[in-house]
Amino acid sequence: AEYMGEGVIQAINKLEGAGFDEHDEQLLKSLALQTFFFLQSTRISEESTIARNQLRYFLRISSALATNERDLDQLCKLVMNAARDLTNADRASLFLLDNDTRELVTMFWDGEASIRVSLESSIVGEAFLNGKILNIANAYEHSKFNKTSDVKAGYRTRSLLCAPIKSYDDNVLGVLQLVNKQGGTFTTVDEEHVHHFSTLAGVALQNALLYRLSTKMQEQNNLLLKTARTLSEKLTTESLVTTIMDAAKTMLKADQCYCFMVDETQTKMAPSDRKATWVNLKGLAGYVATTGRNVNVADAKLESRYAPEIDGRTTAALLASPIKSTHRSTNGQVMAVVSLTMAHAQADRQEGSLLDNITDSPMRHLRAFTLDDCNMLDAFVSQAAVALENATLHDSVVDMRNYLDSILKSISSFVFVLNVKGHLESCNKNSDLFLVGDLDTLSTTSYQTWLAGEAGENADLIHDITHVFETQTRTLAFNYRFTILRDPPHATFVNYTIVPLRSYSGKERRGVVVVMDDITQERRLMEVLGRYMSPKLVKSLLLNEGRLGGVRQQVTTMFCDIRGFTQVSENMEPVEVLSLLNEFFALLIGRITANHGIIDKFIGDCIMGVFGIPNEDPNDALNAVRAALQMISKLDTWNINPKSGGPLNVGIGLNTGMVVAGNVGSDQHVAYTVIGHHVNLASRTEQATKSYAANVLMTENTFCAV
Repeated sequence: AEYMGEGVIQAINKLEGAGFDEHDEQLLKSLALQTFFFLQSTRISEESTIARNQLRYFLRISSALATNERDLDQLCKLVMNAARDLTNADRASLFLLDNDTRELVTMFWDGEASIRVSLESSIVGEAFLNGKILNIANAYEHSKFNKTSDVKAGYRTRSLLCAPIKSYDDNVLGVLQLVNKQGGTFTTVDEEHVHHFSTLAGVALQNALLYRLSTKMQEQNNLLLKTARTLSEKLTTESLVTTIMDAAKTMLKADQCYCFMVDETQTKMAPSDRKATWVNLKGLAGYVATTGRNVNVADAKLESRYAPEIDGRTTAALLASPIKSTHRSTNGQVMAVVSLTMAHAQADRQEGSLLDNITDSPMRHLRAFTLDDCNMLDAFVSQAAVALENATLHDSVVDMRNYLDSILKSISSFVFVLNVKGHLESCNKNSDLFLVGDLDTLSTTSYQTWLAGEAGENADLIHDITHVFETQTRTLAFNYRFTILRDPPHATFVNYTIVPLRSYSGKERRGVVVVMDDITQERRLMEVLGRYMSPKLVKSLLLNEGRLGGVRQQVTTMFCDIRGFTQVSENMEPVEVLSLLNEFFALLIGRITANHGIIDKFIGDCIMGVFGIPNEDPNDALNAVRAALQMISKLDTWNINPKSGGPLNVGIGLNTGMVVAGNVGSDQHVAYTVIGHHVNLASRTEQATKSYAANVLMTENTFCAV
């Protein structure tokens, strides 16, 4: 008997009677009905128990998933273990999507290292792209299954169940893969259970991913803030570059970090710092310096631009970014390149490893920089750019300061700077020659205190400094008698210049600069040379540094000769002759120089004088005539009471005309003189005084000039 198709009750061989009758049939029907209700009640009870157990299981799983939402690694293990227990599978793997590479990345249930599989050529990739559960009863019959992996691992993959894990907004986050259901193949019940389970797991995984993302962003922000503070503390380029490499390496968890400085011409670069050898731009780092664009490659050695001496010989993954100037004038010019590298990770392959059980192809065991790493590096180099510009500016200021200090120390002049308070700000090495006192004390005391003496020394200098402070105008002084306030005070002669010191904009007053040149030796030189030639001529020679050559100009030339000196000197000793000449010359040359003439030379007992050099004067001829008359007068007075060899008589010849005045001789010996026809005419005029029995004779040229 059967009831509602639930089953059949069969009675065989009735014990009494010939066979079953209609009464037996009614009894069996009644028994079948009672059995049906009993079975239904039992089935409902069992189904209810199973449903309650499943509900309790899912509640426990849900609670466990919620408890581990902040720990993504622990959550992944929980998901894999729970799915394996739920379906009675042999093994389980969880694949999550890497948005940067569009690959699925997994961590196995037994904690082995993660691998990456392609979306297009893998079974789990198919489940991910379709967004549907794949139940494969015989894995060997699937086109994307690679049997060789089973052979290598010594494992037999029979059945697979792949379920996409979706977020609450229906985006696929990854795929849950179950391998080999114990006791058979995966059923539709397993599919239904995995579907419900994956829904719970999807919510938990999305929360965990969001939490990890927010935590990572917070850590990155904190790290960037810390790095920014660290970078801002470095003032020199060398120390900053070291900090940049260390910070970038730590921040992005790289194996190596290189920093290449790029020169201003954008054609050369040097590793680490500017002390290194500059080389032409090459390698991936050189490409970044040339183009100003980032480079992110998973295997640098496969790139045509790869240069091992620049990009690293053990490099696999490489991420490089330019550090660009932020100044408008440089228009984003690349100042440096930061290059980070990572070597490929070699996975440990043991017999039976699940790395070989994942049959999807291709399979990559590579470390690579992600899009987050690129964004992180971009934010980092933006901070580094500002710090590097500041450090470069600081280096330039220090270099310029050292350069100026070197110049200041090398010059013979005494230079000192007063700040706006009038205190000593700085000075060069010659300070001990001019100032008395400790420099620290002078830097806190007004110049009016340490420049002024008790007797009012250096009053004019103090007055000029005060004047420059007040008027902000330059002041000069020459041949100034400066008193060094030692014990006892010591005087020296200086030329000084006082200049106001202003800011770069010219609006802010910074103090004054005083430059003092000790001219004591120059004065002594002038005094000594003045005994050999006119002071005017000495100054002229010093100005043109004794260069050979001359200029045409009009002068009045004088020749003065002692009459009959040869006969006079024959009866005298040489020493007496020299003494007589010195007395004679001292008597007459003063009249020449007093009338603005110069002594050109002494020719034995003859004096050659010139009026009109180095600078012409309208009264040159008149000055020459006056000098000649005064010389005769002086000689007449001397002859009243002559010394040995006297009395003496002279002849003076004067001529005016154009001559060439300048230095004559060679580089080894130079004489300043005048040459030309009018010089010779003056000499012949002096000789003509004998014929005319005259003491002074002038030409028509001189007469007309007078």
